[in-house]
Parts: sequence; structure tokens; C-alpha cells
Amino acid sequence: MKRAALVVVVVVLAYGQMPSSAQGNSIGLTDKIKSLDGLWIRDRTKGLEGHCGNTIDETIRIGVSAQGVSFESRRLTGLIRLDGSVTNVGGGNFSGAASASLDAGWLAVTNRHKRTQGIGISRDVFAVQGNELTIWRTFHFERPDGTLNQDACDGRQALVYQRQK
Repeated sequence: MKRAALVVVVVVLAYGQMPSSAQGNSIGLTDKIKSLDGLWIRDRTKGLEGHCGNTIDETIRIGVSAQGVSFESRRLTGLIRLDGSVTNVGGGNFSGAASASLDAGWLAVTNRHKRTQGIGISRDVFAVQGNELTIWRTFHFERPDGTLNQDACDGRQALVYQRQK
């Protein structure tokens, strides 16, 4: 009996500390997020493409507002809300359900999308330094049991863009 009560207490404490979009975890409009605003052109001389063969945008238009961050590109099109909610986005075979979070203060967008191999999960972290944007991307497939395939085509990319003036 004591063991069951202890398990319940541990589960409740752990759940209470886990972030959840249902709890309304809003992201503030910080300077790091505001710096994303603009038209970005890929710099093919920098970065790491990886081996996935996924779509890599040559241009990305990012708009920042109080409602969220909007993307216009071949891979991702739509408004990602900063209130923790999931948003349906377009973008070819990357159309799916996206949500925003922070990674070291930078905007991170996680997108779950159907692929022929199963559910693809991509996570892009957008970091700006001066007029250079680096997108740190990871990509995995979700197995039918819910675990992630960590070896999905060495699913890592570092893509570099220059701000168009």
C-alpha cells in the first residue's frame, strides 16, 4: 500500500513539473525572437546539410507579431502561435502540427508530420547573430510503439542564412 501511494506521489510531482501546452505556457516576444523578422537567403558556403534528403529552403520569410511567428517557405508555411498551442502548418510533405518552445531563449519549432515511413518529427531552433540565421535541425521518425528512431538518416542539419536587406 505504501509503495502504491509513493508511486502516485512521484507521478503527481513529476507531472506537476512538466511543461504542457494545456497549461498555457506562453512565450514572450523577446529580442531573440524579434530578431528573426525578415527575409533570409541561404548561404550554401556554410552549415551542414546532413543526409536525410529533406527539403532545404533557399529562402525563408519570417514575420514576428504579438500573435506569433509566421513562416513563408517551401518547407514551412503558417503562423506558429507563442501561446503553447499546436498549429496546423503547410509545407509540402512537412505539413503537420507544429508548436513553439524555447531553447536557450531561441525559438524552437517542433513539427509532427506524416511521412511514408511513419510520423516524422522535426525540431528547428532558430538562432540569429547579427545578419546571420542558423537553423539547428533534428529529424526523427516515431515508431509505432511511440519511441523515436534515433538513427533516422543521421537526422541533423545546421543551415545558415543571410538577412536580405
